[in-house]
Amino acid sequence: MASSIKRVLNFEDAKRLDKFAQDFTKIPGKQWMGWAALSLFHTYINLFNSHKEIIILCGRGNNGGDGYALAYFLQMEGHSVQILAEDNPQSEEAIYYRDLITLLNVPIDDLYKLEKFLKSIQSASHSTLIVDCLYGIGGRLPLSKQVLEIMNQLHKFKNSTLSKDSHFLSIDAISGRNPMREWTSIEDTKIDPSFFPADTLAEIGSIKWENFGFPNEKKIYVPIGFPSKEFIEQNVLSQNIFQLTPLSIKSLQKSFLKSDHSHKYKAGSCLFYGGEEGMEGAILLSQSAFMGLGGGIAKVNSLSKQIWNHKESINPSLMINTESIRFWEDPFFQKAKAMVWGPGTSVPNQNEDVVLEEWKQIINYPEKSFIIDAGRIPSYSIIQNHSDLIFHPNCIFTAHFGEFNRMTECGSKKWFARIENGIEFARKMNAYILLKESYSILFSPNGEIYIWDEPNPKLATMGTGDLLTGILALYLSRKFCVLESVQFALSAMNLIKQMNYNSPSSWEILEYLKKV
Repeated sequence: MASSIKRVLNFEDAKRLDKFAQDFTKIPGKQWMGWAALSLFHTYINLFNSHKEIIILCGRGNNGGDGYALAYFLQMEGHSVQILAEDNPQSEEAIYYRDLITLLNVPIDDLYKLEKFLKSIQSASHSTLIVDCLYGIGGRLPLSKQVLEIMNQLHKFKNSTLSKDSHFLSIDAISGRNPMREWTSIEDTKIDPSFFPADTLAEIGSIKWENFGFPNEKKIYVPIGFPSKEFIEQNVLSQNIFQLTPLSIKSLQKSFLKSDHSHKYKAGSCLFYGGEEGMEGAILLSQSAFMGLGGGIAKVNSLSKQIWNHKESINPSLMINTESIRFWEDPFFQKAKAMVWGPGTSVPNQNEDVVLEEWKQIINYPEKSFIIDAGRIPSYSIIQNHSDLIFHPNCIFTAHFGEFNRMTECGSKKWFARIENGIEFARKMNAYILLKESYSILFSPNGEIYIWDEPNPKLATMGTGDLLTGILALYLSRKFCVLESVQFALSAMNLIKQMNYNSPSSWEILEYLKKV
């Protein structure tokens, strides 16, 4: 399990790690830079071999030094390399490798002559690899007008038909990309050509927080032997950030199995509460996911008598109630290990004292796990007006961006703003918050952040959030901790990528998961 959760550093801490590595090991920076270049060379050897010409864009700092050092190994292995430098290097390490490749007669020209080189590439019609070593994690923003024009030229070239065999590789960070802006896809570059149009990103020495959002399948972590464990033990990090990675299908299959000596409550017991009129399918889908994937016993308290019109409710083995009952007065709740509250509910009125009383009851059951979803996620005004509204660390709010915004009033699509609000409100509510998007973020009550960077367009359909709550409930009711439950549930949903359907319905997704 530990290896599937990876430490992530922001740019500030990544720079501190770089310096710590030199101080801790007494190994000079130019040797670390050489190791980084050699690791890059071996990691991308097939990419280098598949292009006739390699152009490396070098800045003045250590990211430019990485480019000079990489050029050394490429030149020594017989590749055709051209350096386009913004200016003379400033760091000792970068100067060392610039002087080294000068001895090898590697051509170095002015970055601002890029347009001439791009035209010669187009006329020659051969494949070219363009490597971005301009700014790295110490990048300067905003870019100068001259560099913005360079980016514009690169975008025009990339979008031309003559560049179809070319490739764009960024080292450690994408030059010009502002991590404060919303990253939606590579297609952004066609609209906003203000940063390097990377096809691939190589992260050296550590996984970087500000690179989050760049597609995982096009991003590779390149280890170079940094003493990361010692750095974390001896330093206070500015943020505690981790990446959750998908668990293996064997781990998932094992986790769904019931033990030989299991009984229905040990296999998982959960009360599902929700399903207002017209939205009964949501609570039924959530409960069906729980039972269909291995849950032992579940009950639905629906807020609509119309639930009996759904074929899924006809199963005589299901427990479904449509009479009004407060959850803590339900005898089944007293025996259940978990409760899902919210699928198929609308937002309650601020003055709706019944719902407020139910929220306030949750703190009285710290031994039980609660998943609070959809309309039962409290709004910002309710949270602000009721300082006594607090939950416990076995609670998790599962919110898409609209619900998250209603809860926190972040009022911004910039994901850095979401992060700050998520940390604040998870601490304030003393509960976990799972922000569900094409990438997802789990905020813990102690300020830790967990990233799930596995975009999956097949999940962009109604009901997948209800499926997720049902799967989460299964793990929580089996006494997995919240973090483990989230990772297992997201990993299960990630299996949907293998479906042959381009746009499966949520019920089709559930049937597929049951077969897998």
